[in-house]
Amino acid sequence: MDVVYVIGTGSKFGNEELRYSLRSICRFAQNLGEVYIVGDVLPPFINPESVHYIHWPDIPGELPEKNVGGKILQVFQQTQLQQFLLSSDDHFFIRPVDFDQWPVLYKGKRMPGMKDVSTGVFGDKRYTECMVRTSRYMELLGLDLKYYEGHTNKLYTREAWDWFNAQILRENFPNGGHMFGVPSLNSLMGASIMHLHPDYPCQYRKDIKLHHLDRMSDWVQLIDAHSFSIYNSAWNTGVFDFLSYLFPEKCRFEE
Repeated sequence: MDVVYVIGTGSKFGNEELRYSLRSICRFAQNLGEVYIVGDVLPPFINPESVHYIHWPDIPGELPEKNVGGKILQVFQQTQLQQFLLSSDDHFFIRPVDFDQWPVLYKGKRMPGMKDVSTGVFGDKRYTECMVRTSRYMELLGLDLKYYEGHTNKLYTREAWDWFNAQILRENFPNGGHMFGVPSLNSLMGASIMHLHPDYPCQYRKDIKLHHLDRMSDWVQLIDAHSFSIYNSAWNTGVFDFLSYLFPEKCRFEE
């Protein structure tokens, strides 16, 4: 299974998240295929001959969902990939996982409504608004709302991408689509795959996202986990030491 990382213009942590995420998949991903990185600047520690790099900068001031969507579009337009895992640079594997057997992961959390926007119950107000837009699209497309996105690696397929874009642009929204604004693609993708292939393996997945690496409650979450991600706050509580302990050696994607 190929893996795609969508990155921005660089993180305040010097893209160290990506370094350790790559080390984690090198160590624990069974049936790891090619790695694609899409973004404005390839981090200097990456060996350019070991990855497929697609240069695609963010549009300044644009919504994050639109910038991410533009980069995913480039993957489908510039490659022949039929499926891939979309990974976050702050996502780390800690146990063996067969990437060729990756299911559609779902969170099962209810999608928000307009009344939730003022309270920001799904995070900040901007993200809650995004999920309201997404739920509207999913309802009109007849998709199961349980496939609410979690902070996990997401399976993407060309078939599902073409299907939901065709539905939005032609059948439901003849005036050009995006009548509600830019949605979150992760939720649409997972629900579309399951709509097209109801028997495809799917699995409930609770987010395992660490706030503080110096608290026992965070460590308990890792007992049975295959992977985890982190909040930015965790970078101030020893995360670099933790990751360098887990993944001390360079991988084949580094210079």
